[in-house]
Amino acid sequence: MQILLPLFSSDTVLINNYLVYLQRDDTVYYLHSGMPIYTHEKEDLKSFRYITSQLIDAGRCKVSQVARTFGIRENIIYHYLKIYR
Repeated sequence: MQILLPLFSSDTVLINNYLVYLQRDDTVYYLHSGMPIYTHEKEDLKSFRYITSQLIDAGRCKVSQVARTFGIRENIIYHYLKIYR
């Protein structure tokens, strides 16, 4: 059986092996295995917090991965995850 590997372009930033984000113009796109799942404006902090909390809560990524990728302290991410839940 052949494994389907996600192929991402060079302008994407990996969050983990299956989840990436991509910024084009003033829009941020989140892709899971190459398929777009979320989008928000670059300056929309509330949407960013909501989307990353939802991704963590759904088990698509970990708090540490989001913290490393976006340069945010883990305790801040846990705070917004708690608000989301």
